[in-house]
Amino acid sequence: WGTSARWLKEFIQRHADSPRRQLAVLLLGQSYFQQDAFKEAYAVLSNDRLVAGPLADEFLFWMAECRMGQGNLEAAAQIYQELLREHPESSRSAEAIVALANVSARQEDWVKVVEHLQPADGVFQKHAANTSGDEATLEGRLLLAQALFEQGDLPSARSALGFLPKKMRPERDWRRRLLLAKIATVEGSVDKALLMGDQLRTIAEQQNWSDQLVSAYQLRAELIERKSQWSKAAQEYSLLLKGE
Repeated sequence: WGTSARWLKEFIQRHADSPRRQLAVLLLGQSYFQQDAFKEAYAVLSNDRLVAGPLADEFLFWMAECRMGQGNLEAAAQIYQELLREHPESSRSAEAIVALANVSARQEDWVKVVEHLQPADGVFQKHAANTSGDEATLEGRLLLAQALFEQGDLPSARSALGFLPKKMRPERDWRRRLLLAKIATVEGSVDKALLMGDQLRTIAEQQNWSDQLVSAYQLRAELIERKSQWSKAAQEYSLLLKGE
């Protein structure tokens, strides 16, 4: 990415009037983004966004991604919304609406997540109906299921998870398993949830995932406590504290 940025900067400087300039600027912004240079990426894109022409939606998308990378969720949400409003037919629309849902999920605004993802005539559901296995669809379905669970709608949450394929990349599959374990817990199937918690812990250990391992221990501790097995619950909590 460093080499890419260097060559693109040289191209833009030498050929300022080239018809390929806007594509070069977009690629330069992406090159900075991939190096986590979010401030530089945003500056490059925002300076040329008004003359981006047919690439305007791409400029907006990557500007929003830069704000997400900086942790500025409100600014990112505003840019995603602008993209959806100004370019409703953009190929980035599905990614933008899922990103908006992700912002709302981080803010624990589950009502908003459902509003973004559930409407049958909305951007996400229309996309998911035609494209079942891409990243936007998989992430959107998982976010929707989580939001429905958080609102206490267990049947709808389970139904949303049912649309996911059996095979997904490990991190996303782990999140699905965790949500299923939480649903089983609320439904009172403590032993079933505990078994799933064991599986979650094993996967986290195998993948060397520290955050997921802590979540698995926390789930197990809460479940063991529900079974009134206080000494075992204390052991799990001690392991949880040790992990943190």
